Amino acid sequence: MEILFCWDCLTFGVYAKVIKKYMCNGFAERENDGEEEESTFEIECYECGSSNLAQTNTDEWDKELKEEVESFLVSLYRGEYSAEIPTIILLLTAAGKIRLFHYSRKNYKDSFKPVDREEALERLRKEVIDGREDVIDGIRCSLEHEKIAKLVKPAVENLSMDILAGIL
Repeated sequence: MEILFCWDCLTFGVYAKVIKKYMCNGFAERENDGEEEESTFEIECYECGSSNLAQTNTDEWDKELKEEVESFLVSLYRGEYSAEIPTIILLLTAAGKIRLFHYSRKNYKDSFKPVDREEALERLRKEVIDGREDVIDGIRCSLEHEKIAKLVKPAVENLSMDILAGIL
């Protein structure tokens, strides 16, 4: 299971927008031998248009964590954009339980820049301070689930007491 979400607006969904370009032969006609000779992939958020996306590959998670978190995330998904799933992913990253990467794919080059624990925590802190109810609901939701709450507890404790008072 791969989870992809927009780092800028924290929406979760299907963001792949693929643009295909073909090489031309010397006579400015498109060769059509059944295979693409060149492709450029641009992946953008449909909500805000950003190409600043993040992803995690749950195949790298340990088995117990994977099953618990995947079933929890699937239970949250209602077929709509939601910040709850990215919020929980950020909490798990800030707690050091999973690895998250900034992702962009352009011109054949995959670019994965790791998101460190502090960066994930700062993003959550910013969204809570800005009053994003959907992010606050994602934190509450993760704290209501017994096993997930244990996993994210170190990150939640680092948010700071004034922020926690607003959430709890």
